[in-house]
Amino acid sequence: MIKIHLSSFRCDEETDDEIGADEPYALISTVALSPATVAGVAVPQTPLALDVTRHVFGEMVTGGRAEWGDFPAFWGVGNVPAVLGDPNDAIFIAGVVENDDGDPQVLRQVVKVAVTASVATTVALARSAKVNTLISDIGSALHIPTGVANLDAVRGPPQEVRFTSAELQRAEDGERVTSAPMAFHGDGATYTAEFQAVHVGWCPFKRVAGLGFSAPFGAPSALGMTRNGSVGLCAVVDSDGVPHLTWEEGDGTFARVGPWHAFERVAPYDARYPDGFTVPPGRKSYDG
Repeated sequence: MIKIHLSSFRCDEETDDEIGADEPYALISTVALSPATVAGVAVPQTPLALDVTRHVFGEMVTGGRAEWGDFPAFWGVGNVPAVLGDPNDAIFIAGVVENDDGDPQVLRQVVKVAVTASVATTVALARSAKVNTLISDIGSALHIPTGVANLDAVRGPPQEVRFTSAELQRAEDGERVTSAPMAFHGDGATYTAEFQAVHVGWCPFKRVAGLGFSAPFGAPSALGMTRNGSVGLCAVVDSDGVPHLTWEEGDGTFARVGPWHAFERVAPYDARYPDGFTVPPGRKSYDG
């Protein structure tokens, strides 16, 4: 299972006609769809669940960046990790708004109503038509006033956030996969957002040594576990003497995991063994 979340948001250029710092926020709409094929036959994709996730960033000036960390996930729906093997089985639409006098939470509800109506009226349409209609309907909803003195300014049209099948598989395999930067422009302001797909839970075991590596017969094998912040690491040596690693990520602020460093020799060369390695008698192997 994976989660997809906003990972970075920065102000490249603040609004040129405003007094004080910008106060942008993002609304990301998520629609989970049924599979596009059943038993190899193409079928209309129906909406299974939807939600709108709100991110408020506070005051930002040119060069500013939102506080680093994992923002709430918009996949799975309801901030619950879910499987997403086919990118066509979900739609993610992001919109950015400058908060002048509106209410971000009220606008979130307005957009959610628009998304609900949009997917209900496009059930029979192809996914591409669903996406185009959603972008148009969400764009209209973002312009609905939720304040009195001034209208919140929309920073360009909404955009689809999309990962490829290969990127989703890399995420499922344990890599933090970052999207290409997406720029939002409007009223002289420019913001750039990036998104990440991240595996949740234990990753599959990975072989971390070449096929020619082995521990000598009789060398002690060991299981070691450690935890550094939000990342748990498990190292094991199998019955053939080959070490393997797996890891688990929590909800901390790690930007990425890896790449793992190559193995380095920690014992003198021993000609009695083909690979020149042995564990001295009485010593234990362990992680760290």
